[in-house]
Amino acid sequence: MANVNLLNNKSSSGTFWTYVAIDPKDPDAEHPIPQSYIDVVLTGFLDFGTDFAKEFVDSTEGWKYIVNDRDNPLYSRALKNVERRAEIDTLLSKASLVS
Repeated sequence: MANVNLLNNKSSSGTFWTYVAIDPKDPDAEHPIPQSYIDVVLTGFLDFGTDFAKEFVDSTEGWKYIVNDRDNPLYSRALKNVERRAEIDTLLSKASLVS
């Protein structure tokens, strides 16, 4: 069990999972991030609120390197539901393109 201080300053306890890459690489022109993956990740953040999703976008680098694969997703768990695309696009349009 973990006790985590969330964005809204409320503590929450429970089981939390995190992913830590063994040999992380920054995205670049040859290795862009698939939009289909970003859609899934940001949908999860948006489930906790727009402010939470915005904080993630603002604190993450590499948004300059995205490949729009929505019509032919590279990510195997791509969203079938397109309801949040406009909200995701708005968040990303405000992201810093400086990596």
